[in-house]
Amino acid sequence: MFALFGMFLLAGAVEFVHSAQEPNNTSQSSSSPHAYPQTKEHSCCQLLANDFAPHLSYSGDATYEQFLNGYWSEASKLQPDCIFTATVGQDVALAIGLLSKSQCKFAVRGGGHTGWSGAANTDTGITFDLSQLNETIVASDRTSVAIGAGARWDDVYDKLDALCLHVAGGRYPTVGVSGFILGGGFSFFSQRYGWGCDTVISFELVMADGTLETISASNKPDLFRALKGGSNNFGIVTAFHLKVFPGGDFLQGVVTYDADHVTSVLTAFAETASTPIEQYDPYSVYLLLFSWQKQADDSVTRSISNWLIHTKVSTSNTTTNTIPPFLSKLAHAAPQLNNTLAIQPLHTFLSSVASQDNPLSPVASSSI
Repeated sequence: MFALFGMFLLAGAVEFVHSAQEPNNTSQSSSSPHAYPQTKEHSCCQLLANDFAPHLSYSGDATYEQFLNGYWSEASKLQPDCIFTATVGQDVALAIGLLSKSQCKFAVRGGGHTGWSGAANTDTGITFDLSQLNETIVASDRTSVAIGAGARWDDVYDKLDALCLHVAGGRYPTVGVSGFILGGGFSFFSQRYGWGCDTVISFELVMADGTLETISASNKPDLFRALKGGSNNFGIVTAFHLKVFPGGDFLQGVVTYDADHVTSVLTAFAETASTPIEQYDPYSVYLLLFSWQKQADDSVTRSISNWLIHTKVSTSNTTTNTIPPFLSKLAHAAPQLNNTLAIQPLHTFLSSVASQDNPLSPVASSSI
């Protein structure tokens, strides 16, 4: 049975806060290149500096500023006392083992896609950067994949598309694996394979005491179930072991209409969504987006777009974009301004969508 947990459409980061007894000695070594006042937070950074100096960056360091600039949301305005960049899961475990002896505030960034300011960064304290835990390793029998907690779905899809494999992952390429899976995870394949968290075989998890464990249905099954949608409440996941399934190219693309046709587009959406369950096409996925884009002359261009995806793998060599009957009403809801429908790899489609994001010409959007 699919796990029943709340859905996070946009996710990519986790935060984990631990409080324990204050340390007996919180003095700061004068030999540190970053000498701070004797505060609890700065002492926490110093706890890590003794063993992990190369992994730490501070305000004023190029890596620190680059890290903050990597957020797309208000999280970029938060200023941690230091950033800890892990290179392997054991780095996180050892660091948590040290911090568990003190009352240190910290946050963890997986992909950093979650929008609210405290989701993947912290103001003061320590932010763990998992971006280097980004490997995607496919099992020799091609039935599963191990993915680092710092990976984003575009990297995963790039690797799996080359092997004609699919995974129930995120619907936008820069979404992080961590927040998506730990938040439940609704994918293009969810009608056939359930939530993304339903495909988890095991989690590599750092516990509050700094131990690194593999959590599965046979090892701590209650915790295994809780992690499937439990977000940031049970530890820091450093790797995911997920099921994969046979894949290949399939029909996917975006059909765009002028916003003046909102009534006809919404009518087509409502009629499609009202299809009786016994007539529903389990391969069909559709998202309706309303966009407002500011132009150079300060005018605003409005548009409506239907993302239309049919995940049944094409068995021919053609790229002909024959629209399945279930999606036809949506595709032809109004005169088309643009139509990118094509049989193509998932990574190719999502990369093309992401390439249209221009920070100098911001887009406000809302989706159904």
